[in-house]
Amino acid sequence: MRKDTAVFIITHGRAEKQLTLDLLRQSEYSGKIYLVVDNKDEQLSEYKKKYGDMLLVFDKKKYAKGIDTHINSFSMNSALFARNACIDFARQLTFKYYFVCDDDIKCVKFKDGRAGKLKTQVAKNIERIFSAMVRYMENAPLQELGIIPDNTYIGGVNNSVKRGVKWNVCQIALFKTASPVTFKSIMWEDVATLSRDIKTGKIEFSPMFLSQCTPANGTNEGGCKKMYENSSDYANSFMVLLDRPDAIKIEFKKGKFMMRSNHAAMHPCIIHERYRKERDDA
Repeated sequence: MRKDTAVFIITHGRAEKQLTLDLLRQSEYSGKIYLVVDNKDEQLSEYKKKYGDMLLVFDKKKYAKGIDTHINSFSMNSALFARNACIDFARQLTFKYYFVCDDDIKCVKFKDGRAGKLKTQVAKNIERIFSAMVRYMENAPLQELGIIPDNTYIGGVNNSVKRGVKWNVCQIALFKTASPVTFKSIMWEDVATLSRDIKTGKIEFSPMFLSQCTPANGTNEGGCKKMYENSSDYANSFMVLLDRPDAIKIEFKKGKFMMRSNHAAMHPCIIHERYRKERDDA
């Protein structure tokens, strides 16, 4: 793997269970890997003992003071702070590119829908995929490039597969250190941040020929599990709505609240230069 690229695995309360790290090691990933943990983690001593120089520790209270959490009273058990701490670690360690990964990724898959029927193959060489993503980012004006969750492909060759991209990035994301993405919102920070950024014309997406798998919601202890158990879909959705009231609404259907996006309003509409009218300043 390139020496100017690092993988940061954000983790909390899972010193004994590092699925993403295991996946990278099994695929013989040769690049730099770091575990990013906060100084309030109850398992910090276990992390230090087990991972040594791989461990990067940040001051959670320090990052909580300087970040827009979208709410006055909030849980400190959020991935928001770790995601932003990775920006500073990438700068300090002088990496040009960096991946931020959740700690519970079990596998990465290739998806092929060109024949009209979706085919899946588990990827064995994660390094080749990550290297290709970095090369792509080198030659494209991107702020963020990701690998989408596997459940995005439910329904087979859907519109996103046909379009080739999904305007969503979560759990695995690649960034440029020179122009990083600053996250905000205590919950659903990835969705809220992307919704904010694409309004200003920033390009952040996941290609629709890759996916990644994680344990089912609520089955993996540690991480942000307790915070989301004490929250609700309404509160989570409202975090995104605060950034994009022009494109997001919350509906109550079938006994629960659901967030709906107006995709036509989500992206900026840029008028072609040929429609420009000359100004008459006389």
